Amino acid sequence: MQTFKKLGLVMMCLALVSPAFCQTRNANPQAVGLDVLIEDTIAFDTQSDNNANWEAYADAMGDGSLIFVANTTAGSSGDLATERPAVGVVNPDLSYNEYAGAYDDAGNPWMENLDNERSDGNPPVIAGDRRPGNRGYIVGNECTPMDFGEFSSDNRWAGYLSHGFCVQAFDLSGGDPAPLFTLRDPAYQYVDTTVGKGRVGGVMWLDNGNILTETEDRDTFEYTAQSKSPILTIIDSQTGAWVKSPFIARDDDPNTDGWGGLTAFAGGFAHRTNGTVTIEFFDNAGNQTAQWEQIPNDDDLNIPLTDFTDYTTSISTTGRGDGNHISSALSGTNIYYAGCGLNWIDFSSNAPFVTKIDAITGTSVAEAMCHERVEVEGYENYAAGHRASCFVAENEAVIVAWSDSANGGGGDGQIMCRVFDADLNPVTETFLAFQASNLEAGSDIEFKHAQCAISDVGILVTCRAQAGFGPINQHAFTVFENPLAEQPVEEWELY
Repeated sequence: MQTFKKLGLVMMCLALVSPAFCQTRNANPQAVGLDVLIEDTIAFDTQSDNNANWEAYADAMGDGSLIFVANTTAGSSGDLATERPAVGVVNPDLSYNEYAGAYDDAGNPWMENLDNERSDGNPPVIAGDRRPGNRGYIVGNECTPMDFGEFSSDNRWAGYLSHGFCVQAFDLSGGDPAPLFTLRDPAYQYVDTTVGKGRVGGVMWLDNGNILTETEDRDTFEYTAQSKSPILTIIDSQTGAWVKSPFIARDDDPNTDGWGGLTAFAGGFAHRTNGTVTIEFFDNAGNQTAQWEQIPNDDDLNIPLTDFTDYTTSISTTGRGDGNHISSALSGTNIYYAGCGLNWIDFSSNAPFVTKIDAITGTSVAEAMCHERVEVEGYENYAAGHRASCFVAENEAVIVAWSDSANGGGGDGQIMCRVFDADLNPVTETFLAFQASNLEAGSDIEFKHAQCAISDVGILVTCRAQAGFGPINQHAFTVFENPLAEQPVEEWELY
């Protein structure tokens, strides 16, 4: 591992930036009382540039381990025309390990190029088996394994014309990852016709042990004639075989990106459809049970919403799942949806919000504006949110992280966070996630595209360190204390 050079940049925000442009008075997690468990760290370090689309994606496992996946170059080549997925794991004892994100058919870690077609494609995704105590995870990646003999022990790639969205699940309980099945295309593994052009959508481990996958289908002739559609498939976590064959997430509006967003809750799962935004709720068998529609708030005097009669959320962004996020506890039935919407300064749609939704009834329950109003010397400022992410612990503690691009003093983008309880009451003020964060104009310290995860082990925040640390677009992460972590019984103070 390589840690960031601090370069004397870790200071309080007020010392760095003129008051009129200070996005938060909290320059790091310590400023809001959170211990930092792992300081700013570069992951998958090849000492070379990464592509700008190689963003990390984060999740957690049932033993509390925090995990993330991202693309990097083949081996240590630094060749941006190559890419392979890599996985980072923060264990409960805060040790950190890196693993290959795909294993060949013989069970060997694959460290070479895995995509001959779209190294500028959608980044990989990961989901942990969050059932209590479990150490399993699944990786989904856009790739061309059919081009490599090590992945061709059978004829599962027959008829492929192009790249596929492929998945592989692993058991980490024995130390090193053990593949549970060979890398495969979940949507097309039993299709005899000529296929191809599946893009990254999503993966999620359900509470009954099965796995949900989402493919952004660009095939146009097997499941739908649309140019792109979100295709959901439920597979067995131990074999990869179909439990429910592929189906369209929202068949009344199939022509949308398949990178919409997935989350699992008690007895079912949810899928966010972009464009005309809805969240569909399903039971574990894939039967739709409810639907929530995004009706965005346009009343600047009513931020955040406390009544949902006229509007369902203050989130107004309608894009893909890399700019918005849904998450839930595996043992609960509430969905938390993070995105950007109406702010109170110029009423543009760039303030970060999180909305709580009942997955049983499909109705909004509560909402919070993630960034508090910062007023210094009569000037009231806000964070210009971009690509909001959220994650929910099993006790429904919520972490929201977003890219802040306001920085009125001319500084580059930073990653901001806030922790909420299950009712969306703020537990902390807004704070900058990384020790090297710097809002000062001309600092050349730039972070983008936050992802986050939370468990009793801590809070993981990942991002793309676009500038300021040598090679561009480095994968950066940090881990800090979860203020709502459930305390083990043996640590309770009894009176």
